[in-house]
Amino acid sequence: MVTISVVTVVRNNANGLTKTLDSLLLQGFRDWECNIVVGESEDESLVIAETYSRRDQRINFMKEESKGIYGAMNDGILMSRGQYLNFMNAGDVFANNKALELLYQEIKTGIYSVVIGNFVVDSETTPRTALSDKTFNQFNFAFNRNWGNHQAMVFARRVPDQFYDRKYKIAADFDYVLRHLAEAPGKRIPYVVARIESGGVSDVNLIAGYAEKFKIRNRELNSAIHKVCNFVWTSAAISKRSLVRILALVK
Repeated sequence: MVTISVVTVVRNNANGLTKTLDSLLLQGFRDWECNIVVGESEDESLVIAETYSRRDQRINFMKEESKGIYGAMNDGILMSRGQYLNFMNAGDVFANNKALELLYQEIKTGIYSVVIGNFVVDSETTPRTALSDKTFNQFNFAFNRNWGNHQAMVFARRVPDQFYDRKYKIAADFDYVLRHLAEAPGKRIPYVVARIESGGVSDVNLIAGYAEKFKIRNRELNSAIHKVCNFVWTSAAISKRSLVRILALVK
């Protein structure tokens, strides 16, 4: 059995796919496979996937009609044979050649459902820290603004449903992590493991994302006190975001 399956989704980003795969091939940790899902593309994305697959037998690919990002990631999960999962989409890269090893050393203990590292966005020099607690549970994660990105995470395949819930258009990542944390705690490691492309979500989508996360928290954290916390936290987050938008308009 393969140890870590890296799922990579690409659509019209041949150059980004090349960067992603090159960073994977540089990893000192060698027991991995990469499953590439190529969406409908007008560039050389499929050619790049085929070329790398011929170069290294650990790299596999499939072509699919567009199902959206989460549908494509689910197809990548279906292809995967690994004990653990990482999601590193085209254009995002492992920050250094020790990234997979650092994540693996913690996830292999069997204690954690997810291990999260720090990440850098594009050309920023200051790493973004995922969470503040070394270990965390559903509650710590659910009410933390800096919860990280899937590119800097590795997941143990212990949840009953290992697939992204496509009814969530924006917060499916958030839901995916919370469901893993229902099975076992998570851990943050203080190392930069991923460098990701920026892809800002619009203000409209941010508000919709808050709404989706509100529903997800209410489902996973269903005590009365959790529901109160969820209402207060979401209201404050939306109010702050609205205030920022107003101030930007009056400058």
